[in-house]
Amino acid sequence: MNKISKKIMLAGMMIPLLFLIGCAGQLTDDELNSELDGLSDEELSALGQEPGALAGQAIQLKSSTAAAVKKVQKSVQSYSCSPSGDSVRVSLMKDGKEAYSRIISPLCKENIAAQPVCFGSWYRFEQTQCQFGCSAGSCIQPVIPEDQPVQDFEACDLNFESYPCYFVDRNNNFNGKLVVGQAAPATDNLAMTDIATGMRYQNQLVGFVNVTVLDSEVASVYSQNLVSVGHACNNRVTAQLLGIPQPQLVNGSCPNKALNDGEVLILLSRPGNSVALVVAGSDDEMTRLGAKILATSPQLLSGTLNVCSGTNITTVRCEER
Repeated sequence: MNKISKKIMLAGMMIPLLFLIGCAGQLTDDELNSELDGLSDEELSALGQEPGALAGQAIQLKSSTAAAVKKVQKSVQSYSCSPSGDSVRVSLMKDGKEAYSRIISPLCKENIAAQPVCFGSWYRFEQTQCQFGCSAGSCIQPVIPEDQPVQDFEACDLNFESYPCYFVDRNNNFNGKLVVGQAAPATDNLAMTDIATGMRYQNQLVGFVNVTVLDSEVASVYSQNLVSVGHACNNRVTAQLLGIPQPQLVNGSCPNKALNDGEVLILLSRPGNSVALVVAGSDDEMTRLGAKILATSPQLLSGTLNVCSGTNITTVRCEER
């Protein structure tokens, strides 16, 4: 056999070998369905993770489950997710056709309600801590006696004279999020605590349950009620609500054309259908003073925009702008 014939034969032997190597790790349709059927809805959501990220993701997978997820990731071409009422419908494409689909419904994990939402081309669970327990994927709501007044923030006048009416639900609980900057100083956290512990409605303390978030965790300032604590340099949400780019500190103060040194801005606004309150001092101490005004002396405020100055709560003066 001459050299040319040997090369042709060798090439012919390599083609099937390359095909087998390329298919290694690929699951057949039956194998794919078997692997997917063995995953819970929560485990299935891990398919949206990059293969190398499975070890460090929030969903703790057993080693065998993580291996199954990686096999599926290697075998499918694309994912899709579409809303379906309170649920989502997900599907996987393989060889140009739908190879698998499933309806993902809300679920409970002890006192946590997990709601599936489409995220990119796949889905994830958004979790809510339930004060009164969870059932069928939703937080259990307590029965309200008929003689108990129902609070509707739409009926509240948007001004400080009505504070905190628009932030209180029918159970006298705070109905929004308290936002502090991810890199905020300790004084901003203290200011947020001042506001929460001092908030009263109809002479009753308002309840706060799992409502504190970082500015980096707020996806939109239009989707929920917000109390944003800290000046724009410390809190990205404050900057968004004031409609300015997030500035940098200058000699310990945050540049703001509306404020002089030794002043704090306290602003009410209605972005979209929600209510937002901003407490932003020219520096960290003035932010804390603004929180103390809301906690102990909200009667000093009027309208929707106030600028206050002073060294402590007894000397403070507020001016409506």
